[in-house]
Amino acid sequence: LVAPIERKVRIEVGYGLEGALTDALAKVITTTAIAPQFQQGDFAGGIDAGIDAILSILTGDAEEWQRRATVRED
Repeated sequence: LVAPIERKVRIEVGYGLEGALTDALAKVITTTAIAPQFQQGDFAGGIDAGIDAILSILTGDAEEWQRRATVRED
């Protein structure tokens, strides 16, 4: 879901994919792949980057995206 006027982005995961595409991975995709493109005004590029990331996770490359997540000290 993209709401450019409200400056909000969210990936809604459909039933059956929650195990493969977790909320944590969706957040990583949003912050590392989609948001940087959106900040430059490239909405189509951000959507493409998000779709590419989702497809890479669903085809078995979730570990790469998990490594991109920042790890909290606590």
